[in-house]
Amino acid sequence: MIRHSASRSKFITVIGLAGLIPALLVAGSSSLAHANQAGSDRATSVVSRSPISEGSQPVRASYDVYFGGFHVLSSTAMYERGETDYAVSATGRTQGILEFFFEWAGETRTTGRFNGPRVFPILHESRGQGSSEERRMSIRYDESGEVADLVVEPTPDPEEVTPLPENADDGTIDPLTVFADLGRSVSEGRGCTGTYAVFDGKRRYDLTVSDRGEEVLQPTSYSVFSGPALACHVEWDMKGGARREKNKYSRTARDRTVYVAAPFEGAEPIPVAMSIETDYGTLMAHLTSVEAGGRRLAVPTD
Repeated sequence: MIRHSASRSKFITVIGLAGLIPALLVAGSSSLAHANQAGSDRATSVVSRSPISEGSQPVRASYDVYFGGFHVLSSTAMYERGETDYAVSATGRTQGILEFFFEWAGETRTTGRFNGPRVFPILHESRGQGSSEERRMSIRYDESGEVADLVVEPTPDPEEVTPLPENADDGTIDPLTVFADLGRSVSEGRGCTGTYAVFDGKRRYDLTVSDRGEEVLQPTSYSVFSGPALACHVEWDMKGGARREKNKYSRTARDRTVYVAAPFEGAEPIPVAMSIETDYGTLMAHLTSVEAGGRRLAVPTD
């Protein structure tokens, strides 16, 4: 049985801006439109750091996100993958003009295990601070990978979001597990193709990822990475839990692409760039620093 625990206090949900490149891709540019409802305090730690089995090759990466040329978000992510388990975590906060008007901060983490070709999440948590209140979400899974316990605080307002389908969480995984699975697939030379049923605690959607082959990313002062990267195109089919009022950014969002590559020889493949096109500008994410195996690259600072 799933347990729902909710805060009675009113909180206007901040969508997107999860602080991780894959999560940003899922949220699309709707995050920018709803960030104006965000608040001012930094989120606190979301979960304890669970150990990963031997064979883990952790990669720490930082990203800066721009919309229409304006710096709107900074994020730091940790990717860890062992022989039988994985962990993905991230923190993020608004930057620049967006932070000046609508400050927001949050973090998210997922742990799970691999069993042959299948992937099983164990725990997915997130926490964000906006306005004068905090939002929190936790999904725990049983041994078969089904949702066993769900806590969402505060609960979504049914007048603001579309209803979820019946048994919305059945047979689903969390959004970060999608990218743990895709990361393993890319590292094993199988590309980035798949369809995933996703439930993030509030929304139910399908992600279809297609391999568009390699593209060469040109050198830029915004990023530490240049060279060939796998272009992973993502389509997002919302099933329920979306905001009823769509903004101009989400209505026109298209061509969602995450570029995946090993940032340097010997490192695990990670997202090295992202782009989402809209009628009002392009959402771009750049890899600003990366650390793995005792080696570190970073964009020079003034």
